[in-house]
Amino acid sequence: MFEELDELARDLAKNDISRRQAMKWAGYSVLGATLSSMGFAESAEALTRKQRRRCRRRGGTVCSSGTRASEICCRKGETCYFTTPLICCSNDPLCSGATSAAGPPVCYNTLGAGDICNRPTCNTDTECSAGEVCIRTPGCPGTGGNRCVPAC
Repeated sequence: MFEELDELARDLAKNDISRRQAMKWAGYSVLGATLSSMGFAESAEALTRKQRRRCRRRGGTVCSSGTRASEICCRKGETCYFTTPLICCSNDPLCSGATSAAGPPVCYNTLGAGDICNRPTCNTDTECSAGEVCIRTPGCPGTGGNRCVPAC
């Protein structure tokens, strides 16, 4: 971020850019800093061409949310889940991806979870039993939008 601001300051001093362009660059820098401080730095970065090629050469799959701004490489034997941010889980058909109560995505065992809405409620992973994770379940009725489910 600071490199962009340094470049902006140099260009302004030389009168090489317009005020409008300077304001755009400053706005992008502030937006980037805000997103990275909120934990979106990982999800806001695209893979480079070289990273995408390396991923495919190693038998992986480039997982994209439809925009180049959000891509990851799922290794051979992993499936992409379109959580926010994207996540790769094992190809085990009983394993699925979900957004955890803490925010980042996690992989959980769908068979062991059964009817998710009947699982114990939670706010953090520490409130769950060993081997379980706390995931967001906004579709479940009643109080508490998070449930403890077995991890993969």
